[in-house]
Amino acid sequence: MDELFSANGNNGHALFIDCENLATESVKVPDYLNIVIVNSYYPRKLVDSEYNQLRVDCEQSAAKM
Repeated sequence: MDELFSANGNNGHALFIDCENLATESVKVPDYLNIVIVNSYYPRKLVDSEYNQLRVDCEQSAAKM
């Protein structure tokens, strides 16, 4: 998603991404809101989370549909 936003982002706007078809829509952020992005330098550890099991569950559910 970082690359998608980098290619399609506009100053003062959020980017709505439809993950079904990757369509994007630029959405104006109201002037009274401030968005702060922070790099905590905390390493991402998906091994310690239930992400892998969730992914398996979703793939199995999609296959059954």
